[in-house]
Amino acid sequence: SLLTIVGKAQFGDYLRIFGGGYTLYSRVVIYIICLTGAVWSVLGAMGAWKNQEGLVTIYWRYQQLRLVGWVFAFCCDIPALMRCNNWILDINKEIEHSGWNPIIY
Repeated sequence: SLLTIVGKAQFGDYLRIFGGGYTLYSRVVIYIICLTGAVWSVLGAMGAWKNQEGLVTIYWRYQQLRLVGWVFAFCCDIPALMRCNNWILDINKEIEHSGWNPIIY
């Protein structure tokens, strides 16, 4: 989360390999997950430190929503990645089909 928040410009391309974000929808979902993760992880750590079940449960619910977000991002990215060879073979057709995507190009 911290690398995404603080160093998005520096580390964004390197982190995309691990977490996705090749389409606009997946980038937005992943960024929201990372932004909220900075808050929820502190609550989870406080819950573990103070042995408070409620705070750990909140963090667990965040992890469940995070998993749903990653699956959504994966489902958004797979069609774009499956068509990435078309950017080399026929770029004009791909721009017409998908619109300009500098990350895939």
